[in-house]
Amino acid sequence: MKKITRHSRRIAVFFVLLLMLSTGLAAGRAQEATDDPMPVPTATATMAAETPAPQPPEQTTEPGPSPTLPPEVTSEATQPAPTPLPEVTSEATEPAPVPQPTNTPAASPFTVEAICMESGPAFVITNNDPDMTEPAFYVLEGADPVVADPTPETPTDVPAELPTDVPAELPTDVPAELPTDVPAELPTDVPETEPDPAIVEEPAPEPEADTPAAVDVPFMLAAGESLTVSGGTSLHIGEDVYAADPECQALPALVVSAVCEFETGAAFTVENNGGPMSAEMSYTISAIDPELTGAYLLGAGESVTIEAGYGSPVFTTGEVTSTLDAPCYAPAVITGVIWDDLDADGARAEPEPGLPNVTVTLADPAGFALTAVTAEDGSYSFEMLPAATFTVQVDTTTLPPDYALTAPAGAGEAAITLDVILDLDYTADFGFAAVPTASISGTVWLETGNFGVRDAGEMGVAGAMAELLDESGALIASVPVDAATGVYTFAELFSGVYTIRLAQATLFTPIGVTWDLDGDLNFETAITLEAGQALMGADFGIAGTF
Repeated sequence: MKKITRHSRRIAVFFVLLLMLSTGLAAGRAQEATDDPMPVPTATATMAAETPAPQPPEQTTEPGPSPTLPPEVTSEATQPAPTPLPEVTSEATEPAPVPQPTNTPAASPFTVEAICMESGPAFVITNNDPDMTEPAFYVLEGADPVVADPTPETPTDVPAELPTDVPAELPTDVPAELPTDVPAELPTDVPETEPDPAIVEEPAPEPEADTPAAVDVPFMLAAGESLTVSGGTSLHIGEDVYAADPECQALPALVVSAVCEFETGAAFTVENNGGPMSAEMSYTISAIDPELTGAYLLGAGESVTIEAGYGSPVFTTGEVTSTLDAPCYAPAVITGVIWDDLDADGARAEPEPGLPNVTVTLADPAGFALTAVTAEDGSYSFEMLPAATFTVQVDTTTLPPDYALTAPAGAGEAAITLDVILDLDYTADFGFAAVPTASISGTVWLETGNFGVRDAGEMGVAGAMAELLDESGALIASVPVDAATGVYTFAELFSGVYTIRLAQATLFTPIGVTWDLDGDLNFETAITLEAGQALMGADFGIAGTF
């Protein structure tokens, strides 16, 4: 019994060792298939952990169990499974190129704005990305490309090779060669590709002789820089298409009008009510001296005004001729001078000066009025006057005192009437002289009763004299008093302050004053005289002893 137990234990240990050996061998083969070797556990290490050291087996007549061989290993287990090959077609006879990195983003880095210039449609291309390292291309259709400012050029320092951050080699996990069991050639029985009868390739239409061919135009832009391309009906950048401004594609429609501007003369206005002009158009203005020529270029909705001067100009542009309904005359001018007529003869001599600061008014029957003030030399002017009947009036209150009109003769109240016709100059001169035209008069009577009032029958004082003194008290003149009427007069006086005095030596005595103009009852009266004034009532009543 003891032998049987020991024998059984030995058999169990043998099977454990055999099982561990089989497991390690299978793991090693699997690791070889995956090119990733793994350490195989040894029987010794396993046994040391579970059983004591083996003893030599005892001899017995009983046959022991046959040793168990490892499981049969087939060709499928001894070699790694072949990697399935991709399907080979006519398009895969060569390895597919490995995509290289690029600095161009998936979305377009450009913005394009369709604008309308004087010359026609235009496109503004703006680079919204960093500086370009290689040129891009645009195609302008519908017109020959014309590039306006700025005009960038392709820089000479564009790198000839790819950027340095592109990997120089392919990844190491890409197989360098195809598996050896891939057929080197395609099967000979692969049928040739027949064209699809549903797809009919039509030849590209030949461009018309008068249609410019679309050409790829390279351009380079720094970050934020813009490029303006003029002309054409559409712009292509890659797969993006931008249409021109519809207003710019309309044909020009020019309208010419003519007016007579009073201040500047005839003017012709050319207005473009259609699309922009593609080329300048010349014009000629004739029937004036000198003849005028020029040219204009108008965008959509734009206009230009060309001044042609006075007269009857004729404007010609292309097949259009424009004229005025009536001649355009230059405005009239009225000038004049107001002078000091020293000798009062009505004619201005060389030394006679002008009168400054005199106000002159110009008026017509409709109520139109202008004013002017004479300069230091007495001159004045009214310009830009239309055709009308004007009256030039001098404000005599602005003249120096005691000046009276001497010229022109018959001008009445310092006014001149003129029938003004356009494009002519007119003159209205006035002469004024200092003339003593004022006067003072009064009566001197002898009181007989009812003092302070001249009663009927009261007579003048025979032999009495009236005296005239100036503002300083100097005697200027004396006149007799009429004995019958008592009247006296000082004529041809200038304006100013005067004093009328009765000469007491010429009166009888004793005597007193019963009435005078200023109420002082002192034989004299102060008077302020205006220019041209005829002052009356400088009276005196006197009385004697009865």
